[in-house]
Amino acid sequence: MNSGATTSSSLPAGSPGRTATTSSQASAAASLPAGSPGLQQMTDLTGGSATSSSSKVSAAGGESKTADAAAPTEKGAKIRAAFLGVFALAWVLFGVAAFFFSLVCFGRSGSFGEKVFGFFLALVFGPFYFVYYFADGAYCRANAPTLF
Repeated sequence: MNSGATTSSSLPAGSPGRTATTSSQASAAASLPAGSPGLQQMTDLTGGSATSSSSKVSAAGGESKTADAAAPTEKGAKIRAAFLGVFALAWVLFGVAAFFFSLVCFGRSGSFGEKVFGFFLALVFGPFYFVYYFADGAYCRANAPTLF
């Protein structure tokens, strides 16, 4: 199963371990086409780690096609990360607001069971508390004014 792929490491040049083939490199090298630049990187002994994933720069000084192809993916990942970050921030803020609303509702109308249920709903489900808040007509309404 030796495909000729050898490790390039920081071992001294005369060291027998410098040119030792690892099984993962051998199987990876065997799965690549013959003229593949990846095969050249894996079998190159001139320097660097054989398992490095850095993209090479073309002779003209521009970026390689590999780096150009990765650009849309990075942009999509940034948009996805920004969306998830905003969503998580909104979730936390609405969850904190739901918690405080449920505490305020302890001093308003409704049965004690409704108030406890609203409190635990706000703690566990955060923003979904507001569905219960607006759906239950008797929960958390202002008390009727009293004269005395």
